[in-house]
Amino acid sequence: MAPRLASKYKVITFDWYGHGQSAAIPDYKYNKDNMLEQLQSIVTALIDDDDGNIANNKFHLYSVSMGSFLALHYTRLYPERINKIILHSPWNAELNVVFPFGKGTLLRFVLKMPGLGSVGSSIVSKFWFRYCHDGETFRRMLLGIGEGDTEWTELIDDLAKADVPSDVLLMCGTKEKAFYKLAKYINDKFQKKSELHAWPKGKHTTWCDDWDKPAGTFFRDHAYNFLTRD
Repeated sequence: MAPRLASKYKVITFDWYGHGQSAAIPDYKYNKDNMLEQLQSIVTALIDDDDGNIANNKFHLYSVSMGSFLALHYTRLYPERINKIILHSPWNAELNVVFPFGKGTLLRFVLKMPGLGSVGSSIVSKFWFRYCHDGETFRRMLLGIGEGDTEWTELIDDLAKADVPSDVLLMCGTKEKAFYKLAKYINDKFQKKSELHAWPKGKHTTWCDDWDKPAGTFFRDHAYNFLTRD
């Protein structure tokens, strides 16, 4: 995807701390503010001019899973920065609203239990969230990101009323029921400036497990066409 877009755009990709190829930071506190600070530091270093001028430096933002929650929070903080935004399999980090493993209150209780929380999160991350370095990173992420943050309904309502971002693409698999439900909700809120494309029977990990299969082609083509059209 990145090489294909690189013929038209400057492409910047990154991992959250403790994810993918990005090293974990000891005692790093996973919460919305810290992770948004990480994103903004990248924008400042790699996109902004030396004098801080942002007039000609609006950018497209492609987010996946938990990143969609953070991407929309970033858009609310810096609406003047964002051109188009892609929300791929948006995950609701507010655990008590929509979460595929049951009610957030029960999940949070289990995660906080010594031993059991680490074991449970390790199993879940191994099968569904393999981009996290380990189960403990995943557990800290769930407990930190989902606690005390603004709920999706308030976040989406604020952005819809402010009429930002300008264009929204939502992509999701129909089998990731909670995520698909959320994607439809966001699509309905943004109405005419939003579009939703769903892969039949796609799961939450389809975007990474099946990237070289028809599902991946489906998502790549929709993303590319969305970003490159006027």
